[in-house]
Amino acid sequence: MDAFVAALHAELGEALEAVWLYGSRARGEDTGWGSDIDLMVITAPPIRRYGKRIQELIWDIAGPASFFSVQTEDTRGLAERRATGDFFHREIDRDRIVIFGDPGASPPASRPSPEAMRRRTEEYFERAHERQRFAELALENEGWSTAVILAYHAMFLAASALLSEEDLHHRTHKGTWQLLLEHFVLTDRFPRALHTAGASTQYLRACPATGRPPTTNRHNASRPRRPRRWWAGARVPG
Repeated sequence: MDAFVAALHAELGEALEAVWLYGSRARGEDTGWGSDIDLMVITAPPIRRYGKRIQELIWDIAGPASFFSVQTEDTRGLAERRATGDFFHREIDRDRIVIFGDPGASPPASRPSPEAMRRRTEEYFERAHERQRFAELALENEGWSTAVILAYHAMFLAASALLSEEDLHHRTHKGTWQLLLEHFVLTDRFPRALHTAGASTQYLRACPATGRPPTTNRHNASRPRRPRRWWAGARVPG
């Protein structure tokens, strides 16, 4: 983490406003093998100028199997989300540990357009696609355990994107899948089979990094490729 923050500061200079740790690790909860390290990186506006480079730095430092889960935001966007009472950001504000910079990072706010897809939703989908690509690369190189972890996170991020659009968020993985079930599956807005595929894969990501699946049947071997089927189902309602 120190190397990442140092690289961020060297790359962005004064444009880097803050780096926060949030999520289960910030709360001091017991986290098992494969649990993400959740970071929020806040920059001066506009975030589109820096977002891609921030993700590239994660790749350069930690590689495709990184457990870092990095959200990016600029100070203007952060203020907008706070002004709307965004649940996800309320959770971050409550739990965050300041690793670098301004603990508040909040200029005057303006409300976003209600017609557009939320920026956070778009970011979730972008990160989900990225994890999917990395999972397929890992699978091609016979890194089964890494592929399962990355594939699971691709599906989890896609689920988080759907929930984000309705301002729903849960601090745990189990709770996220339950929210998706209640608000999308049971209301016939998301296929039950895809929900089951994603929720069941979370248990495989905790298996030891043996380089092979716990069983070699065709059912388990197909799991790293499951995110491909999510993009047909994970459509934000208009």
